[in-house]
Amino acid sequence: MEKAASLQRANQQQRLVEWSRRVEACRSSGLSVGQWCQENGIAVTPQQYR
Repeated sequence: MEKAASLQRANQQQRLVEWSRRVEACRSSGLSVGQWCQENGIAVTPQQYR
């Protein structure tokens, strides 16, 4: 059980690192978020939080 939780944390950390890199690349690209996402194959879907 402990091994599974550790693996889950490691996977979550890897996803955070990956998205942090993507956000930085987007911000430094000079493109709009929509343009950058389209050029990098990232689907943009509107999210609504309540």
